[in-house]
Amino acid sequence: MLRAMADKPKETVLIKDKSKGLTLEQKKTVADWLTERWGHARKCPMCETSGWTVGSYLVQPDTLFSDPDATWESMQVGYQFVPVFCRNCGQTVFLNAVVIGLLPARSTSNG
Repeated sequence: MLRAMADKPKETVLIKDKSKGLTLEQKKTVADWLTERWGHARKCPMCETSGWTVGSYLVQPDTLFSDPDATWESMQVGYQFVPVFCRNCGQTVFLNAVVIGLLPARSTSNG
């Protein structure tokens, strides 16, 4: 099954507004945060190389709700992450953008 998936042609995803991506300063913030915690040569757990790249965009996985009455608007919650991926094999680590200092923490109070 993995072989069949690997044999499929790669699809290109076009992002129309590239100004919404991370700035070089934000990418440096992520790289500095990683260097402080990982050191300079953290090996990938998949292929054991040490070349990593900070992704250009924040990502937010879909949030799943068990409430059958949930609306699309109420489901627009979740955590935003910075993807950091291995340049050799694509193994990806997702770092919480609030924890690493790219985004401010949201208030959880209702008042």
